[in-house]
Amino acid sequence: MDVPTSLTPEQISHFKREGFVIVPDVFDPADLEPLRQALHTAISDKAKELKTAGKLENEHTELGFDQ
Repeated sequence: MDVPTSLTPEQISHFKREGFVIVPDVFDPADLEPLRQALHTAISDKAKELKTAGKLENEHTELGFDQ
């Protein structure tokens, strides 16, 4: 994975204007999988809790947390 070590002027301008910048291929997707799984578990647990409390009608278990 060949990632530049600094942002381009366009990326810096975008960051100043929008408050964020997306830099592709900074992380290896495999390195992020434990985080994705932890988030999925935390969100699923909270959805179950809210449904049990009557505050959520549908847990949407068929969807991932990022959908």
